[in-house]
Amino acid sequence: MITKQTVVQSFSPMSAKLSTQQKLRLNKFASSLNQKFSVTCTGYAGDGPPRLMLALAKQRARNVCRLISGVAPEVAIFIETAHVGGLNVGSTGAIAAAQRRVVVVAKSGEN
Repeated sequence: MITKQTVVQSFSPMSAKLSTQQKLRLNKFASSLNQKFSVTCTGYAGDGPPRLMLALAKQRARNVCRLISGVAPEVAIFIETAHVGGLNVGSTGAIAAAQRRVVVVAKSGEN
């Protein structure tokens, strides 16, 4: 099995919009995939109301997977969400930025 992974970070607070740099990195990653790969995008969000943060994490994952499927339409796409923040809206700096991410894992059945 071949596994490739990339982490798309950091999204702006309360945003699911991909930056130009993120798009360039994802285009390069997606270009290395073929129909033998399946891709899982797992979105994360920081501190805030759980329902809102889960929706934001899901939208981030959707945006990342949408870009990948546009470059490599033959890959199977799966979207997952995870919420790592708390209710306190106060995380700042590197910890908060690290929470605002999407982890992309591509797996191929071939060796």
